[in-house]
Amino acid sequence: MSDRSWFYAAQGQQQGPFSEAQFRNLIATNTVTADTLVWTEGMADWQRAGDILGPMSRTSGPPPAPPSRGGQISVGGSYNSGDRHGLGGHALSIDAGLWDLLGRSLLYAVGNC
Repeated sequence: MSDRSWFYAAQGQQQGPFSEAQFRNLIATNTVTADTLVWTEGMADWQRAGDILGPMSRTSGPPPAPPSRGGQISVGGSYNSGDRHGLGGHALSIDAGLWDLLGRSLLYAVGNC
């Protein structure tokens, strides 16, 4: 999108013009969805917003977290202030391979001797 005026159709009525920033806000608030008919200068006819704007999302949050790798500790759930262990009622889990666990166990045993 550039600095053009945008229009959209709602309930058989033309809405607009809207600046690009206003139009992006309409998308973010789900007023304009992928199925909404839109038009801007240079277009021959009204088109579905999803066809010309590509994937439309309500927020532009961070991408999903990468999967856990071996040897890293992960805690399920979120912090619950009522939980004295801070685990939100979920168990603590460790994703470690068998040899890694054996090596850490041996190191712990030697350290205690």
